[in-house]
Amino acid sequence: MKTTQIWACLGAVLFCWGAMSPTCQAALVAHWTGDGTANDASGNGHHGTLHDDTTFATGVIGDAFLFDGNNDYVSIPNALTLEPSTITIAAFVKMGDTGQSQRLVVDSSHGFGDFAGWALQTDPGGTIAFVYGNGSSFFGVGSTTVIDDDQFHHVAGVLDGNTLSIYIDGSFEDSSTLTGTPMASGRELRIGASYGGNSSGSVREVNGLIDDVRLYDQALNSNQIMSLAVGVPEPSTTVALCLGVLATVTWRYKRRLPS
Repeated sequence: MKTTQIWACLGAVLFCWGAMSPTCQAALVAHWTGDGTANDASGNGHHGTLHDDTTFATGVIGDAFLFDGNNDYVSIPNALTLEPSTITIAAFVKMGDTGQSQRLVVDSSHGFGDFAGWALQTDPGGTIAFVYGNGSSFFGVGSTTVIDDDQFHHVAGVLDGNTLSIYIDGSFEDSSTLTGTPMASGRELRIGASYGGNSSGSVREVNGLIDDVRLYDQALNSNQIMSLAVGVPEPSTTVALCLGVLATVTWRYKRRLPS
């Protein structure tokens, strides 16, 4: 009996170990940590390329991408999985006064007159917004909290169905409605700058730090977003389940051991 219990416990451990691998975290599409590399830590291969003087500095979790606001950015090749119709995009951001300019934290090459793609960006005045296009117009939601105070803030944009939501430092700020169907741009994704700029020709670059950029193809709830904001990665449902199974098996096994 004891041998059976031991094997059951070992099996639970191995199952849990496998479940915690990136391939089992189905909701996490891409994860750019900024820890000395632009590679995707999710295991899904969405590796980025550093441009110009983009480098690294101390962030919230390890290092962060450091941009000087002059042609610095990270580019990631286009993939349909980076523009899902249900999405959560989250990151830590630290930047100074943005004035009346928009700065692109993460941009899926939205714009270009086709009103496609999404962006997580600062708005004039230093608030943060999340926008997504439907092919004929852009729809967005903005925060009331200002983040251009040279302090790290966790920002997250969510599209769940037709509801756009924005979170700052783990707290819900506001929501709005996207009409129609979200449309992918089919162009590359950038961290720290827009792709091709806006009508003024500006590429709306970040002068500051961006850390722990995460993209999910699910709408994370408020508790999950708060866990990211405090620097605790949200485990997948499978991982949480297997940890519960492991705890139960271990508890039952210990009860059978002689005192």
